[in-house]
Amino acid sequence: MKLSITLILTLVAVVVCTAQPVKTMIPFNKGSIGLSVGHYSFDPGIMASVTTPFFLNNKFALRIAGGIRWSEYYLAETNKSAYYSSMQAGVLYFITQEDRVRVYSELGFNIVFPNAVFSDKKKMTGVQGLVGLDFFTYSRENFGLVYFVEMGYSVNPATAEKLEGQPNYANGLMAVTGFRFHL
Repeated sequence: MKLSITLILTLVAVVVCTAQPVKTMIPFNKGSIGLSVGHYSFDPGIMASVTTPFFLNNKFALRIAGGIRWSEYYLAETNKSAYYSSMQAGVLYFITQEDRVRVYSELGFNIVFPNAVFSDKKKMTGVQGLVGLDFFTYSRENFGLVYFVEMGYSVNPATAEKLEGQPNYANGLMAVTGFRFHL
């Protein structure tokens, strides 16, 4: 976890220090494809996302994502700790600073598909909310690259009922970073 936080802070510093003001915002309100890594509660994970083009005066978009996470509780005992997750959310973009940084909030549903090794459930649905920063790193007429950092919270009733103590997972603080490619 400490290594992840250090990596995230280092990437943020590099992007902020090297980012140049973007001359046009046109590519950054189009739809995007994203890749991210993060800690979802105590579970590391990798996600891929798709975001719609902006609407409602270029302030709102819809995002879906899916990925794989590894349960920290089961990881110590075996490599069979992977479980899958998906997310559907509305994204509200509300502050853009000097064509370099954009602040947004995201609120939506998350669905966890537990691993049969530690749970009998087929899926568990919860909610999540987060706040994020987009750093505009590269822009051309039909392409934009954004580095992002997100912090938020997830509430999901997922428990590993087959493990001792029936620990919760996919529930708690989230710290995520990645890139979005606006096409």
